[in-house]
Amino acid sequence: MFSAHSRLRHAVADTFAMVVYCTVVNMMIEIFSLWYDV
Repeated sequence: MFSAHSRLRHAVADTFAMVVYCTVVNMMIEIFSLWYDV
């Protein structure tokens, strides 16, 4: 039961990290596209 809970927590942490990573990458892409658009 403990391993299942730990696995679930790791899955949630991985999903959260992936969402944060995608958000940061999208923000950087928007900023760079704004810079190169000038």
